[in-house]
Amino acid sequence: MIRPPSRLRNSPVVEGSPSVALEKGGSRMRAPHLGRYRASTPDSQPEPRARSQTQSREREHYLRQNTVIAVLIVLLAFCCIASFAAAYYLFSSRWEYRHFLPPPPSANSLQPEAIDIDTIQETILDGRDHGLDEKYLSYLPHSGFHNQRIALENAIVLSFLLNRTLIMPPIRLGNRPIRYLKHDTLTTHLALSDKEGLLHCANLSPTTTLPLECLDYYDYTHIDWEWLVDLRPAMSPAKILHRSNMTNSWIIDTLRIARRETFVLRDNQPYQFRFLDTLSDASPSTDRYSQDIYIDNLALRTERLLRIGTLFGSSRLRLKDPANKELRKKVRRQMAFANLFLLRAAESINNTLGGKYYGAHVRLGDGRFRAHAEENSRVIWRRLVSTVLPKQSAGNLTILEELFWANVSSPPSVVLHPNNTDPSHSPAFCRAPLHDDRTHPFNTPLFLSTDVLEPYSNSLLSGFFRAFPCTFVLEDFSKETAELDRLRNARDGVMLKSFLVPFLDAIVVGKAAVAVGTDGSTFSTFILDVLWRTYHGMDIRSRG
Repeated sequence: MIRPPSRLRNSPVVEGSPSVALEKGGSRMRAPHLGRYRASTPDSQPEPRARSQTQSREREHYLRQNTVIAVLIVLLAFCCIASFAAAYYLFSSRWEYRHFLPPPPSANSLQPEAIDIDTIQETILDGRDHGLDEKYLSYLPHSGFHNQRIALENAIVLSFLLNRTLIMPPIRLGNRPIRYLKHDTLTTHLALSDKEGLLHCANLSPTTTLPLECLDYYDYTHIDWEWLVDLRPAMSPAKILHRSNMTNSWIIDTLRIARRETFVLRDNQPYQFRFLDTLSDASPSTDRYSQDIYIDNLALRTERLLRIGTLFGSSRLRLKDPANKELRKKVRRQMAFANLFLLRAAESINNTLGGKYYGAHVRLGDGRFRAHAEENSRVIWRRLVSTVLPKQSAGNLTILEELFWANVSSPPSVVLHPNNTDPSHSPAFCRAPLHDDRTHPFNTPLFLSTDVLEPYSNSLLSGFFRAFPCTFVLEDFSKETAELDRLRNARDGVMLKSFLVPFLDAIVVGKAAVAVGTDGSTFSTFILDVLWRTYHGMDIRSRG
């Protein structure tokens, strides 16, 4: 029999020990420490009363612990239910937003007239018809209408000076303009702004919920420039093609122009490039434009397509050549609105006002104009009063201002007063008694074009309503503008009146015998420099 090594044979063993340790290669059974467990040994059993108290404390401890756990479970369950409910709501409402369309016309009313403004003649724009030697110019429009208008003026002039055909984008109208961005970013935004693939939005039921892609469908629309203005005289020296959308694929597919045939002027800021027509000229060092580009040098580019970013800015083209200046003036003159629907409505308002009236464009509702609203309103009022009053009466301008602007915090009273005194001066009703003293010229009707909401109750306009008893705003001429209620863009199904109201406002002011505007407003500048002078047979005032 093999005997175990003495080292293992002599290893002490403690039976019943709950722990085992290795020591020097042997297995040693260690006895437990008894101090912790003495209370449970037979010799140290607690008294019955002490044991009862201990059990009671343990029971209370377990009860408290169970209560806490139960409360936590309830809270967790509530949070889970709330989370699932919130998640379900977000998921179910994520793709739609409740938006109610205008109710359809009744059976007895006229159906909205769909205007075919899709004047883009795609069939003649095929690159094979124009030849491989044709050169083109494109640019990126942005911001509101007047920024787009100024950019178009510059683009037409520049395309003629470069002997390139201008690729003209449509106008984007609405309260969601695309602001200026760096060239590549703006290119992407414009490409995504088209409504291609969204025409189903126009066919939704008036009470249906709009899908996510249709949320801003009715906030903007695109129309062709030649639907709004008459560019034919301006196009005689220049060649223009209309583009239906702002994607690069349109140029590639329509004109067959590859990327290698394209030269791009990428701007990183809105006033980076300025174009000069005289090589010996240079922009002043204090000028806002950071880089001069000479048109003669740019004309040497051989690429078929010249892509430019923004062309906004009345002084973007620094022209010294008298012929070039005259061309710009000719183009700018053609920006006067020539749309027949707008002209008919304006003429109807003109007739209702008696043929002779004053016009004021008062912009107070946004940005810096709101910050200086009261000051601007008074400045416009003084300018109008000093213009319509005889010189001897205009000397009392301060007295008149104190009279008609007293207690400016209170809104003007709106009192319909039959105008039987001088029916040739105003329509059937005026809002206050007519003047019969030296302020008699104030009886002439005043057409007030303003972006102020609820103008009759706005104290900022009190001086106008108090001084001119026959003051009117566009809202007063619902009958004269009824035709505009029926106009609809045939391309996207969007009703057009809300987009056309600012243009109609401008035309009515432009046709007034006397017109005043807001300093710093691009719209006012356009009305006074272009519209008013054009409608009165005068040469326009050229800037830039």
